[in-house]
Amino acid sequence: DKEPYLTPDVGDGMAPAAKLIFQDVGYQTELYGIPSNLETLFDEVYNQDVRIHSNSWGGAGNDYSSHSRQCDEYVWDHKDMVICFAQGNDGPGVATVHEPATAKNVISVGGTENGEYAHKMWGSSSRGPTSDDRIKPTIVIPAIITSARGDRDITTFNCGVVTNQGTSMACPTAAGLSTLLRQYFVDGWYPTGRPSVRDGFLPTTATMMAALMTCGEALAGYDYPGNDQGWGRILLDNVMHF
Repeated sequence: DKEPYLTPDVGDGMAPAAKLIFQDVGYQTELYGIPSNLETLFDEVYNQDVRIHSNSWGGAGNDYSSHSRQCDEYVWDHKDMVICFAQGNDGPGVATVHEPATAKNVISVGGTENGEYAHKMWGSSSRGPTSDDRIKPTIVIPAIITSARGDRDITTFNCGVVTNQGTSMACPTAAGLSTLLRQYFVDGWYPTGRPSVRDGFLPTTATMMAALMTCGEALAGYDYPGNDQGWGRILLDNVMHF
């Protein structure tokens, strides 16, 4: 019955009361833990009630790959699963988005600068379009962040912080915001701006994607929607009424 997190801290992250499951897919370029069929990866956590899946990995090429197709098939078969993928860090050239961020029904996350410059694209954020001329990314969010970092000693349980940059940093931030958005619907805050058991519902992937794209704020100087910023920078206040 105790209300958690009454005193916010800078290290809380996006959704401090959320529960997480980590899946080890390898280190940097040695992604030996990614199965040939991504259904195996997604099923492992979906069957433990995970509904937001964050992926900071990808392969070269802006084509619609077998992994892209598997992502779309999974969302088709699990219509409440939100899958986020980092867009890649090969920008600012066009058509540099990485697969499987090229999938049609995933949230492809590009990166902006941060702080007072969050209204500008991060230069290395990969850009669209896909090889079949679809707009990518879906949305953008700051790609330069301070995050948790362990001391690489499993006996200490210590965790410090590290500042890093890349769409691999932006993607989990977007996933955290997606978690808050999902809870907003589940707890019945929509449409009155007050929690109501009667109004609560389990949002579909389509509802989540629509809300995230609708809340995007256009960055000046880039096409909107377009292959730099997609549908803009996530600002949940634009759709989450209180």
